[in-house]
Amino acid sequence: MNLYISDLDGTLLNSKGKLSDYTIQTINKMVENGLHFTVATARGYDSVKNILEPLNLKYPVILNNGLIIYDFEKNEFLEEYSLDRLVVNELLKVLNDYGIQPMINTKDADQYKVYHSGIQNYGEGNFIEMHGQSSGVEFIEVKKFSLAKEKVLSLFSIGRKEDLHDVTEFLKEKFTLEINLFYDIYSDYHWLEINPLKASKGDAALYFKEKYDFDKLITFGDNLNDLSMFKVSDESYAMENSNTLVKPKVTQVIGTNDDHSVAKYILEKRMRKYKHKSNIG
Repeated sequence: MNLYISDLDGTLLNSKGKLSDYTIQTINKMVENGLHFTVATARGYDSVKNILEPLNLKYPVILNNGLIIYDFEKNEFLEEYSLDRLVVNELLKVLNDYGIQPMINTKDADQYKVYHSGIQNYGEGNFIEMHGQSSGVEFIEVKKFSLAKEKVLSLFSIGRKEDLHDVTEFLKEKFTLEINLFYDIYSDYHWLEINPLKASKGDAALYFKEKYDFDKLITFGDNLNDLSMFKVSDESYAMENSNTLVKPKVTQVIGTNDDHSVAKYILEKRMRKYKHKSNIG
């Protein structure tokens, strides 16, 4: 039994950040006919719930690069990881030494909050503008972080690659955490994301494989945050529009996200399989 997992931005979504009608209709038809399919995204719950609504997903989805696994059918969180508070304090000190004021993603009871020290660049402004009106996340500007009650889910910073590269490498050497630096196709900035250990797309994909007893993982993506997922996959596919560092790491490079390539590829793969079975019979 095979599980297909697709990234969203730059992969299943087109350049406008939308699901095409072709993708919706094709994926839903295949799911009706037995396709096991879900998505893995850097986006959070508030950002994906409307996007994914047209898809008839039977399995939970991987959110925040593996930080959260959420079941939309049951409206419940299956997994949600957090950072140790002492580790958070160490991370903040290191980031501050590099002149970086990160955003802090927290959860207080059922309310998600993002603390920040003011908009520092267009990338941060774009992110807050996109998500600031959501009822699912409260953005709070503070002069000093005080996290007495909340559970800290992750830290992240949005900026230029050259400003984030050195601290990313230092953090990877000093901390045993899920630390990624990847390109944001919408703002032309880079994200430095710091998640708890085991909170990656790859770990979440393995969670699915074990929980639902799948034989094979077949995955699609376009960016550096998909590499952990590709690493544990039996087959992996990158989009033609992918980060150039991603393409050598996959089984095959397929078409672009604007050409509905994930849906087309899965459909063609399934048609070849059924044709082969028919010829044998």
